[in-house]
Amino acid sequence: MKDMEVVRKFFKNFFRSITTDGYNVYKLFDRDRERITRYGYMAHVKHKFVDALHTDSSSAKVVQFISKLYWVESDCRIHFLSESEHALERKHRPIPVLSEFCSFLNRYLMIRKILQLLFLSKRFVMRLTNGRLCVVT
Repeated sequence: MKDMEVVRKFFKNFFRSITTDGYNVYKLFDRDRERITRYGYMAHVKHKFVDALHTDSSSAKVVQFISKLYWVESDCRIHFLSESEHALERKHRPIPVLSEFCSFLNRYLMIRKILQLLFLSKRFVMRLTNGRLCVVT
């Protein structure tokens, strides 16, 4: 695939972490996890759960949690916080939301354990990086 080869050459000496969208070409970073950690956008995760609302009522809770995290950013902009104030807010305000979200996901995933055994599922980890919520795929 030509697109994949272009990306591979461009990032051949790249180390650390990268945030990508869902474009299939970027899955090549998953092959080299010692050098590169790939993060996804929470907006994409939220969109998937919004799409699932009509078939899975638990999706509404996930959308709520992600919206609460986005509210931290919006609230900081609304109040015209300085960069340092914004950074401080990013360090403290998401923690209780993330804690509650992780507890919910643990309960949610326990219920779905059989599905995980039946279907190949992709694991992901959320991480707050540079004030942005990311997903490690």
